[in-house]
Amino acid sequence: MKLIYDEKIIIEKYDDEHYIIYSPFNHNFLKVNEAMKALIVYIIHKRGNVDLSDIVDYFKQYDMKLMEEEVKKQIDILVEAKLFFYNRRDYIKSEVITLEDYRFPPGQEIDMVYIHPTLRCNFNCSYCYNKALAATQQELTTIQWIGIINKLKAQDINYFIFTGGEPLMRKDLFDIIKSIKDDNTRVEILSNGSLLMKQVDKLLPLVDSFVVSLDSLDIKKNGINRSEVGFNNIIRLIEYFSKTAPKKLKIRSVITKENVDTIQAFNDEIYQNYGIRCINVRFIPNNKEEISLMTEPPMPKIDTNKKYKMDMGIKKYRCGACSNIIAINPEGDIYPCQSLMLPEFKIANILDENWRIQLAESEITQKFRNIKVNNIDECKDCSYRYICGGGCPAIAYKVYGDLNHHISFFCDYLKKESNQRLRLAKFVSR
Repeated sequence: MKLIYDEKIIIEKYDDEHYIIYSPFNHNFLKVNEAMKALIVYIIHKRGNVDLSDIVDYFKQYDMKLMEEEVKKQIDILVEAKLFFYNRRDYIKSEVITLEDYRFPPGQEIDMVYIHPTLRCNFNCSYCYNKALAATQQELTTIQWIGIINKLKAQDINYFIFTGGEPLMRKDLFDIIKSIKDDNTRVEILSNGSLLMKQVDKLLPLVDSFVVSLDSLDIKKNGINRSEVGFNNIIRLIEYFSKTAPKKLKIRSVITKENVDTIQAFNDEIYQNYGIRCINVRFIPNNKEEISLMTEPPMPKIDTNKKYKMDMGIKKYRCGACSNIIAINPEGDIYPCQSLMLPEFKIANILDENWRIQLAESEITQKFRNIKVNNIDECKDCSYRYICGGGCPAIAYKVYGDLNHHISFFCDYLKKESNQRLRLAKFVSR
């Protein structure tokens, strides 16, 4: 028997009893026990040339008495998981399917919209990607926003993330959300938290989740990259949620040189004191000059008892810009995502009657839907390419001016993160 397989197949320890087997060329993986892992090692050692009777003898060293039929069943499991193949035709077919599946289908529908009712903000965060746009933006009225969102809902779009700027700089945010919220509509607010305490009682029943930015519990350290404004309000807000709805609040921290050594302690303190989950993201440069400000953040510890840890699943990464997400600026202009609200990426205006057609037929949309990690020379042979996808196209564009450029300064970290995702497999918070 001859088995065909990906020669770059990866075997990573999962826990004391299991391993994760991952095939990079078709992004298939399987959790196996020690015996199955030994069988895989044997097949690879024999370069796919399998003799069932020889395997039976091989497993005697593990004090396992197997029949050839049992070995064949185990091999069938590996073939069913598309980690090994009985013929090259199926092997090649699996890769073709993977390449097709990696792209969003042409008819992919938008299901999430980033709403920017304002780009004004009472903070001046050093790493904000929208602050340069705030002074130039006009803002749609309350009635216009309500009409826009209801028009989107009529298109079966029911997930709205209110961001900015600081969305609560709009005095009418509650009125907008109250008018559009129903049982089928999911609403999320991304906020710096400094103004939220005044309206939290009204907003809490209407909003499904809040993400509040905070980098440190020390007002001076938090103020280095953000602001000291409203710090005590943010702490009172966290205390409020800890007593009323801890699962509705997430604390989002940007890892920088100032907090990289204390971020784990910060996560621990937020969870232990308030029972609230933290989301840690790495500082992302907006241009080449900011690359030097990046730091190497610690990888998440493998600790299944920590509820604040992120889901480290190994879903295939695909940029959702123009495919399942769009962003709308304060004037109603449509962009691929919240990170690329730049003039050259304007697709249409949501007030246009034919905005949906413009979105579908836009050259910008086609550019994003045709982004392929296999077209990046430095990525196409990497074992982790389908896990990281080559990184965020918005970063590539802002730093190099090319959506498809290899993000060299981010590459090592993305590989480490991808390996961590693999080792943690489908890590689900308890």
